[in-house]
Amino acid sequence: MSDHKLKEWEKRFDYATHSDLLAANIGVFVLKTVIILNAGALVTLIAAYPHLRNETGFVARLPEAGTLFFWGLAAAIVAGFLGYIYQSLVTRNEWDQMAVRFPAPNTKPPKQWAKPTSTILIIIILLLGVFAIGVFLKGASHMLDAFKIDKSQIEQTTKSKAAEANKQ
Repeated sequence: MSDHKLKEWEKRFDYATHSDLLAANIGVFVLKTVIILNAGALVTLIAAYPHLRNETGFVARLPEAGTLFFWGLAAAIVAGFLGYIYQSLVTRNEWDQMAVRFPAPNTKPPKQWAKPTSTILIIIILLLGVFAIGVFLKGASHMLDAFKIDKSQIEQTTKSKAAEANKQ
């Protein structure tokens, strides 16, 4: 291999490894954030339930919000696992490209299956990530609605507590 080709190979190798590491770090950060959001919301909901289960409006929204947070957490975990596979495919594709561009003597060029597979996989990962964020926002909206108390609910609660006090 000539010096020029060797330098080009080294440059591509450095770019491939740097790009792979950078993409992996960004993806892992985003997925950790989505997992923490959904898991934190679910844990908070579970912790708050015993204290708020007698509040009107809250209990009606609790199962739906909890279900949304659970599915957001599940989607983010699956996306994280698929992200690992995706990064492996990206690295495999870079090595295949280098093997085609800088062939070793007496070797066949590799079959390049990693690129189309990784393209499909990244679309699935992005959809799962968007889904996880969407269900978190929807669940958070349900929780906020559950904590809103309108005037009629205050009057109804006040009347029922007054009626209970009169019975005693």
